[in-house]
Amino acid sequence: MTEAVNGTFGRDPFAGGGDMGAAMRAHDWSMSPLGPWKGWPLSLRTMVALMLASKHGMMLAWGPQLTLLYNDAYAPFLGGKHPAAIGRPFAEVCSDIWSEVEPLVGQALSGRAVWFEDYHLVMERNGYPEDTWWQFSYSPVRGDDGEICGILNVTSDMTGKMLTLRRQAFRIALDVRLRGVTDPAAVVAITSEALGQHLGVARVRYAEIEPGGETVRIEREWNDGAVASNAGLDHLDDFRPAFIADLRRGSTVAVDNVRLDPRTSSPVALATFDRASIQAFLDVPIVKAGTLLAVITLHSKTPRAWSAEDIVLVEEIAEQTWASVERAQAAASLRDAENRYLALFNAIDQGFCTIEVAFDKHDKAVDYRFLEVSPSFERQTGIVNGAGRWMEEIAPDQHSQWLEIYGRVALTGEPARFEDYSTPLERWWDVCAFRISGARRIAVVFHDITHQKRAEQAQRETEIQLLELNDTLERQVQERTAERDRMWDTSPDLMVQASLEGVYQRANRAWTSILGYEPSEVEGRTAADFTHSDDLDPMFQALATVQADTLPGVNLRFRHKDGGYRWIQWVAAPSGGLIFALGRDVTAAVEAEARLRETEEALRQSQKMEAVGQLTGGVAHDFNNLLTIIRSSIDLLRRPGLPDDRRTRYLDAASDTVDRAAKLTSQLLAFARRQSLKPETFDVAAKVNKLAEMLDTVTGSRIRLVTELPDMPCHVRADVSQFETALVNLAVNARDAMDGEGVLTLTARCHSPLPAIRGHAGSAGHFTAIRVSDTGCGIPSDQLPKIFEPFYTTKEVGKGTGLGLSQVFGFAKQSGGDVEVMSVVGEGSSFTLYLPEVVAEETAELSGGHDERGTPGGAGQCVLIVEDNVEVGRFCSQILQDLGYRTALATSAEEALERLGGNGNGFDAVFSDVVMPGMGGVALAEHLRLRMPDLPVVLTSGYSDVLARENEHGFELLHKPYSAERLARILQRVMP
Repeated sequence: MTEAVNGTFGRDPFAGGGDMGAAMRAHDWSMSPLGPWKGWPLSLRTMVALMLASKHGMMLAWGPQLTLLYNDAYAPFLGGKHPAAIGRPFAEVCSDIWSEVEPLVGQALSGRAVWFEDYHLVMERNGYPEDTWWQFSYSPVRGDDGEICGILNVTSDMTGKMLTLRRQAFRIALDVRLRGVTDPAAVVAITSEALGQHLGVARVRYAEIEPGGETVRIEREWNDGAVASNAGLDHLDDFRPAFIADLRRGSTVAVDNVRLDPRTSSPVALATFDRASIQAFLDVPIVKAGTLLAVITLHSKTPRAWSAEDIVLVEEIAEQTWASVERAQAAASLRDAENRYLALFNAIDQGFCTIEVAFDKHDKAVDYRFLEVSPSFERQTGIVNGAGRWMEEIAPDQHSQWLEIYGRVALTGEPARFEDYSTPLERWWDVCAFRISGARRIAVVFHDITHQKRAEQAQRETEIQLLELNDTLERQVQERTAERDRMWDTSPDLMVQASLEGVYQRANRAWTSILGYEPSEVEGRTAADFTHSDDLDPMFQALATVQADTLPGVNLRFRHKDGGYRWIQWVAAPSGGLIFALGRDVTAAVEAEARLRETEEALRQSQKMEAVGQLTGGVAHDFNNLLTIIRSSIDLLRRPGLPDDRRTRYLDAASDTVDRAAKLTSQLLAFARRQSLKPETFDVAAKVNKLAEMLDTVTGSRIRLVTELPDMPCHVRADVSQFETALVNLAVNARDAMDGEGVLTLTARCHSPLPAIRGHAGSAGHFTAIRVSDTGCGIPSDQLPKIFEPFYTTKEVGKGTGLGLSQVFGFAKQSGGDVEVMSVVGEGSSFTLYLPEVVAEETAELSGGHDERGTPGGAGQCVLIVEDNVEVGRFCSQILQDLGYRTALATSAEEALERLGGNGNGFDAVFSDVVMPGMGGVALAEHLRLRMPDLPVVLTSGYSDVLARENEHGFELLHKPYSAERLARILQRVMP
């Protein structure tokens, strides 16, 4: 026997071994641990011959490295690893699953056979992971010496069976989840999530084709959370341009690797796929009646070979999803129809009910029962809880009245409409009945026409009364006509009847007594024939108005027959294609009103001149005092041999006096609301709290300072310096009113409305209210109207200029707010400053990079001075030259533009006055900002109406009078 076997397999173990026998015979075994096959041991050749002859999938792993040999049935199990797997170590060929099967191999090599059924392995047979299931055994194989030399693997691929079972289980589970789901969107969401999780893909989209077949709507999608959403609206030709024809035909499109598939590997397509994290995709179209209706798309983040099982599953789920969506949409439509019916049922004004008619054996209607009733049924009939009750029970007397009609409608199906009176319900009804289903149920729509019937009865009674009154109507008309004629003839006012075109057809006798015309002289003419030429426009406007509506009143000058004019106030109304007008002579009233206006204007002019005189006197008085100090200081400075300390004192006195004069003009401008403000957003509570520390020193130790501030921030937008000045002015006035002893209270409130103050309307908007209250002597009521006037003061001479409250008033008004005062003599006063609240702005602390110590100098930069006053220009030029700058002077903006040219001509900055003949400084600066945006511009002015109204130009402003130090610092800040 041994010799027979040896003779059979010893010659050629690969004989009759099919493709794998030929492949192994041709393989170069000399480099293998097994060596040339002719030298193989008999046991190995015998196992190879048996394996190759078997129809079952078999694999033999032999020798120390478990070199692989396998038959034709086993080759497909290796996928892309075949035929390179021939003669290679088992662990190397199956490295993807070696960690899992190595223990099983070890058991077999130890002499214990192993067997498994439906064993799950994740293999990479074709370059990507895939789920596989196997039925296999590992059996030890012994060599010629009886020792175990390898293992025999007998295998069956159970993947197809397991995938089929999983697909069936998946579909059953999905059916269970979709059971009872009636929302189409929910159907798509559940299906997409289940399909994505089952197949382990990154994204599932359900794309519906819009009517017209040109666009794709992706209402929602499921993704694994690691990729971005792609929901939205796309053009169909952009959806999958390379496959659109296949999709329209109903062909599934599967791409395993977008970089290797020639249909998707263009740079443009790959860029699109990369943005969406797509490396493989599966498109399954849903086509009905030759029309593409939807596409289910699966995206994979990695290359993936879509198996036939995957494609079949997705195609089945696509059909199932479409059917579920159709059912859900049908259910939704049914619900909408039911909701519309219910809404109509509940909202209909007419009574509505459905009834079931009961018949005897002879088909005679004997009763009817209400099945459903509308809310209006109960309102109109007064029958409550009628559903389910028989009419015999509800209204026995009404039982037979409509029963015959309802029975006929139920039996024949012919609708009926009738009017009838219900004695028990004391109502008239308009009734319509029609059959709805079967031979016993009908619907009844009825309307309560009791009011209509009563109206008809009332109308008949009225007609009788009219017939009775007809006999006396002519007499009554004659009496009323006579009364109208008496009123027409005796009226003291002008009366006229005219056509719609304004032609007078009839005039009364008052035309003679008021304007001197006989009625016959008026008739046939128009209002234009009598109206003053200056009043023709309002006269024609009044005629246009009265042609369609009532004219409430218009004053016109009408010419008297003697050539003079009288003021006539006309009222008119159209009626019956005519115009009826009445005119009253108001000449005396108009002339009296004119005289009153003249008197009031004269009074206002007198008051204005008085105010101007007071203001001029105050300004002259204060400025004369200041000029006296300056003049005296200058005269003393001219004295020879003046000691340095006294010279310094006189210079300081002149400088301080200039500052006082500047403050005086600033307060005057504040009262006039013409100072140039620099608004910024700040928290009032924080600013008041900080200012309170300084005020505590100003008011003195005998005055107790109390602050009541909100916890929340109150932001306003105003000039911080003017705000602080206003509070200081109020605090100083309070200190003086308390004679240095008392309680000073600072209060701030957020979100306060602006009350009506001094006859001005209030505002419901949000304002921050800052109140300064004292316990001083108070202000007499007769002085309250004057306290905000400039130079008005109740203090002793030398203790006040009378401009403090003027500054507060001007600042409040120019900042969009107001100031309110309340005072009781002997108890104290409260001043409340209202400022509009704003939304907080993010601000950044700006730190200058220049040294603030001393007067900074220039470094030879060239400054163009623009000043129409030559003396001021020369003085400014001298200052800048002393500071180290080079200067040039232009006496107008036009000259400055010419000197600057198109590129600045070497000038490093422009220093310009604001108010000049021709082009002003602001216009010059704006022009330069457009032409040369990098050229700094500094403006200067003692007063500018332009800057007072527009303080947001973005240019630096230096107020006159200015010092050399301030000029140097502002130039240092703006020049690079």
